[in-house]
Amino acid sequence: GASGSGKSTLLRCADLLEPIDAGQIRLEGERVAFEDPTADATRRRLGIVFQGFNLFPHLTVLENVTLAPRIALDQEPSSAEARGRALLASLGLADKAGTYPDKLSGGQMQTVSIMRALAPNPEILFLDEPFSALDFEMTLFIRAKLQEANLSTGVTMMIVSHDLEDAVFLADMILLLTRRP
Repeated sequence: GASGSGKSTLLRCADLLEPIDAGQIRLEGERVAFEDPTADATRRRLGIVFQGFNLFPHLTVLENVTLAPRIALDQEPSSAEARGRALLASLGLADKAGTYPDKLSGGQMQTVSIMRALAPNPEILFLDEPFSALDFEMTLFIRAKLQEANLSTGVTMMIVSHDLEDAVFLADMILLLTRRP
């Protein structure tokens, strides 16, 4: 969809980060909402990759990737670290584990934000322009990794993109959002 058509807002509402004005969001047939008492439990089943990365600048790459599994899912630090290191290695960033985000390129920050979202093994992964900071080669690589994650874990992905090629490559279904005149 076009800029300003509400793509990012839709993702934030679906991930229960913002309340909705009208309508419903359903997960496995059950209504879920930002204000529900069970919203935090639902959020633990979801992952999001923000367009602006939103990495914590005071945490290393490995700490960023392992934070959600440790805090939200009460995973043992050693288990979270092992998964984090495996994710870093699978995406070619094993040598960046101790690096802070301000020392990474835009593409590396985008890759770390995708790994951070995958680390807790979400059932649904929301991705807001996941390829926007990547060069062509890295885009192909990350596309393949997302497709692999979908096939190996069954994670459902909702991807917002301006690039129809990205959507066609990864999607089972495509929705086009437009602005009202």
